[in-house]
Parts: sequence; C-alpha cells; structure tokens
Amino acid sequence: MPGVKTGEAQGFPIYYTTYRDLYAPASTPREVIDTLAKALKKVMESEDHRKKMEGELGLALEYQGPAEMGKAWDEMEKTMQELIPLARKD
Repeated sequence: MPGVKTGEAQGFPIYYTTYRDLYAPASTPREVIDTLAKALKKVMESEDHRKKMEGELGLALEYQGPAEMGKAWDEMEKTMQELIPLARKD
C-alpha cells in the first residue's frame, strides 16, 4: 500500500504467521496429549497432506509439538504486548 509505513518502519519488527493448532483442555492427561501430537505429526508429514496443503493451497507446513507451540505462543504474546494497547485506542 503506497504511503503506508510497515510495522518495522514504525519501530515494530514483527513478522506475523498464522498458526493452525489443535487444543485440548488443560486437564487432558499427558498420555492423551502425546497420542494426539503423534497422530497429528504423522498426518502433517504424510505425502498426501503435504501435497494438498503446500502444493495445492500454497500453505507452508511446520509441525511443532506441544512444548514448541507453548513456547511459540509465549513469544507471540510477549511480542504483541506493545501493540495491544495501540489497538485499543478509544
């Protein structure tokens, strides 16, 4: 968009991505979480899924397990802390 400064040009070096996650209640037993994570990884690494998502839809895939996704969300929240108040201007 001509004339519109990027977030980085305004002092916010933020590069956003979209996460497609699978969630479960906090009380879900660890064995269930591990089973779901293993199944999800298997699907995401399958040739048919990659062909559809990356080839046909142009979506980049990167599997992240429960610990990695928790860390990614913590980092995203930390990064967004400065921007959230700006979005709430009345």
